[in-house]
Formats: sequence, structure tokens, C-alpha cells
Amino acid sequence: MITSLDKENELETHWMERAFTCLDCFLHDRGGDLHDQPEISPVKSLVAGKEVTLTCTSPGRCAGYPPIITWTGVQGSSTDFQSNYTDGNRTYFSNFTFIAGQRDNQSPLTCTVTFQPSMVTTRKTVILHVEYPPSIKITIGEIVTNESIPFIVKKGESISMHCTVDSNPKAIIKWIMGGQEKNGTLNGNELTYELKNIGLSDAGIYFCSAWNVQGVANKGAEIIVQYPPRTPKIICSMAKSTNCIMEDSNVTYALEGSTLSLLCSAESSPAATVFWIKPDHHIIPPLSSGQLNLPNISLSEEGSYTCQANNTHGMSDASVIIKVTYKPKTLAGENSTCLQDKNNIECTCKIQSFPLAVLQWKIDEKLYTSSYNEKDLNISTVTLNAVTNSTLKVSLPSVLQIQCLASNNYGQLSLLLLSNTPSASNALAIGAACGVIFIVVLFIAGFLIIQYIRKKTLQPKSEDKKEFNTIDSNAIYSNTEYCNGAHTPQQPPTEDEGSVYMNSEDVQYVTINFSKMKAKTDAPETETEYAEIKRK
Repeated sequence: MITSLDKENELETHWMERAFTCLDCFLHDRGGDLHDQPEISPVKSLVAGKEVTLTCTSPGRCAGYPPIITWTGVQGSSTDFQSNYTDGNRTYFSNFTFIAGQRDNQSPLTCTVTFQPSMVTTRKTVILHVEYPPSIKITIGEIVTNESIPFIVKKGESISMHCTVDSNPKAIIKWIMGGQEKNGTLNGNELTYELKNIGLSDAGIYFCSAWNVQGVANKGAEIIVQYPPRTPKIICSMAKSTNCIMEDSNVTYALEGSTLSLLCSAESSPAATVFWIKPDHHIIPPLSSGQLNLPNISLSEEGSYTCQANNTHGMSDASVIIKVTYKPKTLAGENSTCLQDKNNIECTCKIQSFPLAVLQWKIDEKLYTSSYNEKDLNISTVTLNAVTNSTLKVSLPSVLQIQCLASNNYGQLSLLLLSNTPSASNALAIGAACGVIFIVVLFIAGFLIIQYIRKKTLQPKSEDKKEFNTIDSNAIYSNTEYCNGAHTPQQPPTEDEGSVYMNSEDVQYVTINFSKMKAKTDAPETETEYAEIKRK
């Protein structure tokens, strides 16, 4: 009796016999060796980022146990299936699905078929060909650049810029700067551009551009060119100010007492630190603005000021000469004077000014230039630096006043060097003297009159003599008017006029006339300095 268990054993034995028979036949047909390989199809170009499915077909037709089909080399998923034939044989397949990536290009993909239960295997390997757009790497020298970080070079240096492109198929590569293509050297997938003796015009962003059928890529590298400070420029920081005048690049003029502001700047990379050095070599602390302020400037601050700019690559400097302008003034320690000997007068006028003053001489009401030569008048002038020294020699009678006049764009100066016009104090002194003389003369006259009367009273009266009238004011006469400077002899009255004329040889009588004295009026206000007047 055949049980169900016996039937199952019999069926299993049948399948095993068929499997062995199929494999043995399969091997027998090929000379005893399994030379056939699985078939992988379709094998074509893959595109990175896109899903693809490949099929591996087991070799031959078999019955019995199905073979085991496996995939190795690429990450993905597989699905097995089979085709059945009427003769009881089957063909076995496996589909492998994956997303190709750039890293998968030129990678092997293997399909392995393992027959059971003998575990005989056969396999096939294909190399994947994955196309992808370009990717770019830029190196300068040996340094890989970062687009967000500039590459710094010093002016005059040389560098090599390498653009390496990874792509499939091979890409077209170019270096572009400022919209213009730069000629480089291509070696495989690397394009090199050389920058030699770099100048400021070489600074900028360089782009490496690459493209193929799968896409385009661009990557930039910024080149910053650094250099030491250029020659500094110095200007008046207050452009509209009349207190600062720049004649040229190294001379500036400032009005005495004003505030001078100078600005120093120097082109450089990186930015320079600016110092100012005074004429006495004192260094002013560094100023980020480069500003120099000199308030209430004086002559003592004249001189050469140096602006020095420094950075990590070097130093440069420039100098400016500061000259202080001022109106004419007397020379310190030197007096302008006049010496007079009768009609001969010699005057010296010393003036300091910047710019140089125009000097004139004024004799009474007439003006003369600083260079004049006549018989009775000679004027000579010498100028040295900011000092003008002028000498006047005159031989003229009745010179009342001599003035030295000087002027420039900033003011004028008038020096009164000689004045023969009596001043108010002199007039008062003369008046006082005349008053004293008048009193003395009256006293003497009174004394003489008293003596005369006594003498007459002691002598007998004579009829032929006339009585002396003590009240008659015509009895006293002056032979000279001293106070007004005029000399007018007075004639004695005759006897017919009834007055007595005294002997003039014994006594002289004086009258003082103040009617011709003139009060001194105030002169108009002028900027006048009075110098010492010396007489020989």
C-alpha cells in the first residue's frame, strides 16, 4: 500500500532527478563545463539621478529547483520571475532597479546565477557608464579655494590657477574674467591659467565655466591684490576756507591766528595707518582719518610737516611746507627811526610781512616809491626773506612829517618817523613860558613906574614938563611879540600925543599876544605807530 508520504518522497526524488538531469544535460551540451553566462540587458548609458532597471537572464532552460540570482556592485532592489514552457522547462529572470549616481560611473555591476542543489554558479559583470553634468574644483597653487573667501596676493607676485572638472561626457572648460576669456593650458580635465607679475588690474573675480550635454557649471575665485601705500596726497580739509591755500602739492599758506586743517590720504591695500611728523620730529599719534589740526597757528609753527602711511606691505610719505601769512608789522628787536641834523634827515624803516609788503614813503603830503633817486632825495630798499629794509635820505627845508607806509593782501601799517609840528603839550609849555615872561615884565614895569613917580615927587615941579598919566596904558610898549613868533618893533609916541616915552636902552617892555595861538585838533584815526625821533 502506497501512502501519501511515499508519494511525496517519490515526487521529490523525481524533481531532483529532473534537476540533476537538466543540469547534467545542460553541462553535457557544453562539454561538461558551465561556460554560459547570464545576460544583462539593456546595457546603455545611464544618466545620474535617474532611475534605471536592468534584467539578468539565467542561461538555458531548466526544470527542477530554480536557480538563485543575485546582484552585486550597486545599491538597489531586485525582483525574480520566470517563463514557463510547454515541455516543462523554465527560464529564470531577475530585474534590478536603482538610481544611478555620479559615483556609480565606471563601477562594476555583477549578476550571479547559482544552480541548486549543486551550487554551481555562473556570473556576468558590466561596467556602468553614467553621464552627469560638470562639477568644478579650483586650486591656486596648492590651495583649494572657497568662493566666499578671497585669495590675497601681493602686487608683483605670480600665481597659477587650476580648474579641475569632473564630468561625463568630457566638458568644455574656460577661464573668464570681466566678460573676457583667458587663455589657459588644458591638460585632460584641468585648465590652468597663469597670472604673472600681478598688477592692480589683475584683481577681480575669475570664473571657471564648464559644460557638456548634461549641464553647465560655474565657479568663481576672487583675487585681491594688496600693495604698499602709494605716495600720500595732502589737501586742505576745509575746501571753502580762505585760511588755507594750497599752492601746489607741497606748499600751503595759512593766515596767522587761524585754524589750519590738513587731510592726508594714501591709496593702499590693506588700509594704511597715517602718522604726522612735525618739523621738530615730534610724531603725532596715528589718526584713522589722517587729519592734522593746528589751531591759532603762529609763525613758530612754520616748517615742513611729513605725512607717513604704513601697512603690512610697506611705507610711503609726503611732506608739506606750511607758511604763515600775516599783515605788515615792525621787526622784533629792530626800531625804525629818523635822525635829523638841520635840513639833513636820514630815516630807516624795517618791516616784516608775508607776503612781502609794498613799501612807500610819505613826506608831508607827497608819496614816494621804495626806490627813488633825486638830488635832494634818495630812497633805497633791500628785501631779504620776509624783511623789508628801506632807507630814506632827504635834504629839504621845512620838512614837517615823514611816514613809512607798508601794505599787503592782509593789512597795512603806518609808521610816523618824524613830526616837526608842535604837539599840544609843546603848545602848553610855550604858553606857560609866555605867561611867566608877561608877569615878570609887568612886575618890572610897575617897579620902574613907582621909582619914577617917587623921583618926580622929590624934585621941584617944572612947567615945561608934562604930568605923567599913570593910568594911560599907552605908556608901555612892546618891541617884540614872542609868543606868536613875530617880531614887530613898536614906535614910541610923540610928546604931542601926551605920553612919556621911557629910555629903551635901560628897559624893554613886552606885551604877550595869545590871539594867534591855535588849539590842536584831533587827527583822524589811523593805524599809526610812532617811532623814536633823534636829533644830532
